[in-house]
Amino acid sequence: MRLFRRFSGALALILVFAMALSISAFAVNASEFTDVSGHWAEEYLLRGISEGLLTGFDDGTLRPDSQTDLVQALVLLRRLLMPARSVPAEEAGADPGAWYADSVSSVLSMIPNVDVQYLTHGELTRGRLFLLMADAFRLIPAEPDYSVLDGFTDSGLLCGRERDAAAALISLGYVSGNGNSLRPMGTVTRAELFTLTFSLVENTVSGGRVPGSLSGGALLQHSGELTGRTFTDTLWLGGSAEDCDLSGLTADTVVFLSQVSGLRTNAATNVNTLVIAGGTGSALSGGTYGTVRVASGAPESVFVSCDAGRLEITADNTAVTVDSHIPHIVISGQNCTLAFSEEGGADTVTLTNASGANVLILPSGVEKLSVDGSGNTVTISGSVGSASLDGDKNLIDGSGTVESLTLLTRNSACSAAVKASVEDYPDGLGDLVLSVEPPKFLTAGENLTASAALSNPEELRVELTWYMGGVKLMSESLDIGPIPVTTTLDLPPELDPAMSPAQLLRLTVTRRDADIPQDSKAEVITRQYLIFLEDLDSLLPAPDEPAETPPETANQE
Repeated sequence: MRLFRRFSGALALILVFAMALSISAFAVNASEFTDVSGHWAEEYLLRGISEGLLTGFDDGTLRPDSQTDLVQALVLLRRLLMPARSVPAEEAGADPGAWYADSVSSVLSMIPNVDVQYLTHGELTRGRLFLLMADAFRLIPAEPDYSVLDGFTDSGLLCGRERDAAAALISLGYVSGNGNSLRPMGTVTRAELFTLTFSLVENTVSGGRVPGSLSGGALLQHSGELTGRTFTDTLWLGGSAEDCDLSGLTADTVVFLSQVSGLRTNAATNVNTLVIAGGTGSALSGGTYGTVRVASGAPESVFVSCDAGRLEITADNTAVTVDSHIPHIVISGQNCTLAFSEEGGADTVTLTNASGANVLILPSGVEKLSVDGSGNTVTISGSVGSASLDGDKNLIDGSGTVESLTLLTRNSACSAAVKASVEDYPDGLGDLVLSVEPPKFLTAGENLTASAALSNPEELRVELTWYMGGVKLMSESLDIGPIPVTTTLDLPPELDPAMSPAQLLRLTVTRRDADIPQDSKAEVITRQYLIFLEDLDSLLPAPDEPAETPPETANQE
């Protein structure tokens, strides 16, 4: 029964609010803590203490079973990743006067996708922790293996990119769940936060020559000798890592996070997966790679000239130029450009359903092109063997020719020359355009108000149902067509005293044409959003007995 790799012992589901990480600067030995010895996470707690990543409270406790929050997680990541830059606190969404402002503005320079509304609203749920860690350590591939989620009965509660993160962590063996559940809406203890973090990064190297033998993943925080070395696990080059020379390096996975150094390689570099998520330089020249991934944090322009079997672009707002032949290129990012030099080429190019507003200029010789997502433009100048076109408002254009085109949607188009085409439009809701405007916060006494606009190229009847916290709020039948139809939910939320302050709003749209029996398994589209319930105590009936007064907060910084 484990949630995270090498977890043991019972994991609490709902815990009272706990104090933030104390970062007061006083040296303390593990023996001075009264609540570490014998704890199920003692191994990780001792490591964090010995490396200065964890400090305790003035009363001599570490409080591993107290509930944690996003601020604590970001403070820990700052100490571990050692960012070399920072962003203004206001830009990061943090209160400049808050005790944690410096830590948050620093670590967000390395993890730009953090949703800062969680700093002051709602708990750090397991799902949010999955996403934070997968983003911080750049573990999410362009095409996650979602099949690993099938064995968990509550994987449907994962919101948005939490699904990508959970699939990545499970695939890599860092998360195994608790039986057949992931409990993505459950809260997280400090011990669970520390354990997941330190099981990801089992070794930290602060500087100097990297040890000749390491078991498990390693994080190089500063400079270190890497040339000609061999690693069998993941090597992270942290935010302050310098002299990142991978010449002659052999490794399974290298994640380049450095904010102060360029990445140097040579023909003898051999890495199975190289993730570019930092650096002052933009060129990858030389070496052999199974996969090169340009991820969040990469420079604005990246030049790729190496022997690689696969190139993934998961970053946003990045221009990538390919100067070698790469068999398969996959893009799941947003607002990226992909171009090729005269020496560059590809056999297969894929835009996933997560991609958006990307611009691709493809050379001749592409055998297979798959376009999904929204707002992508692909310009072809030569011959493309086969192409599939899906998604919303995607376009294939240019002076080239598509030998065989399969159209999977009515909402995208091809203006390039096509020799043969097949229309394979879905019979269900594949062409449905659904726009939802949910609230982020719900204050005491306020109705839950959300709207949804639906349209479909062909007229059909659908049933739209709203849920919150698993409770059905409203359901209605709608006749939709090319002209958008808008519906609004405006009801008092049904609250339960055991509800978490972070609640899941879920909208399902089910096809209900007259020719589909109501008891049949009809196609369903689902959208999910988190809403934070502010002043929850005043929203709920008064308890029979007064609640216990929480302990006083320790000095934070």
